[in-house]
Amino acid sequence: KRVKEILPDTEAVWIETYGRVVKTGEPELMENYSRELDRYYDVLAFCPRSGYFATLIRDVSEQVKSKRALIHSEKRFRQLFEMSPISLLEEDYSALRDYIDQRQQGGVKNFIDYFEQNPQELERCASMVNIVDVNEAAIKLFEAQQKEQMLGDLGQLFDQQALEHYARIINFIASGRTSWSIETSNVTFSGRCIDVIINYSLFDKEEAIAVVSVSDITPV
Repeated sequence: KRVKEILPDTEAVWIETYGRVVKTGEPELMENYSRELDRYYDVLAFCPRSGYFATLIRDVSEQVKSKRALIHSEKRFRQLFEMSPISLLEEDYSALRDYIDQRQQGGVKNFIDYFEQNPQELERCASMVNIVDVNEAAIKLFEAQQKEQMLGDLGQLFDQQALEHYARIINFIASGRTSWSIETSNVTFSGRCIDVIINYSLFDKEEAIAVVSVSDITPV
């Protein structure tokens, strides 16, 4: 029987692909949706001998649906991130995580004690966290001219008090905590000191990406 007799709603792209394989003898790999079966497939079509084609078919419907759901979720997260009235920063802690792992393997158990003995290392750690994105509220809070001014080294927002509190933050991360809150101070790009509450949430543990909210509590 012909394909159209078995699956009358088969899309032309399938038939055209198989015909091309028979005609050229060259294999083709494609991912496509079958409206007739309501499924997504990875298909390898090849020509085993002149005038014939054969296929290896893998159902990838669940993978495609999961990928689309993830893309939708990421778009929604990005919209909420940008539109939030709360100052939000997306920060990459991967370099700091590697540093912590190396020090723990070397025997460091308490990073607060470690930094009291090695204060220069605390300043070094402050530059290891990379700000990869900020929303409009954060740009306004930190009095930056544009987003690009805030991207990069997290240490640019620290004053001495923030640097001292940073030792506690590193200790939190070293202990495996994925969220915390701390009251400290930061410096804006105009040089103004502000009192803030920082809430940290590890958003992607594998990649060490965190979303950090910063609330201004500076007395008026």
